[in-house]
Amino acid sequence: MTLVKWQPTRSLFRPSFFFDDLFGLNRPFFDRDFSPRMDIVEKKNDFVLSAELPGVNKEDVKVTVEDDMLTIKGEKKIEKVNDEGNFYHAERAYGSFCRSFRLGEEVLRDKIKAQFKDGVLTVNLPKAKVVEPKAIKISVN
Repeated sequence: MTLVKWQPTRSLFRPSFFFDDLFGLNRPFFDRDFSPRMDIVEKKNDFVLSAELPGVNKEDVKVTVEDDMLTIKGEKKIEKVNDEGNFYHAERAYGSFCRSFRLGEEVLRDKIKAQFKDGVLTVNLPKAKVVEPKAIKISVN
């Protein structure tokens, strides 16, 4: 495989340049937004939120609950580039991010736990016990 040095002006002459630009594919690496992908799964006793945070340090992630809003904030910092090398191609995104989710009444806010391992943040949101309505028989006189 041959590496070709990236030249921003060369991409102007590609036919797909205008279409790629609509989707942000031609933006420089320092201009790309980092937004982690997240999954939310409902289990029997809790909800589990998983966020992919590759390249993010545990210290750069903050999980908070305020009122009925769960917020995950953090930053993926740009890696220092060696002064001796040149970029041939850059696609990775960097920057700060913030994702918020509204919690329902069925989540126990004081029992929420988060774990960060191997670039994946897992937040467990325990469900509150739902009180089933109880039927009461009333005799009519």
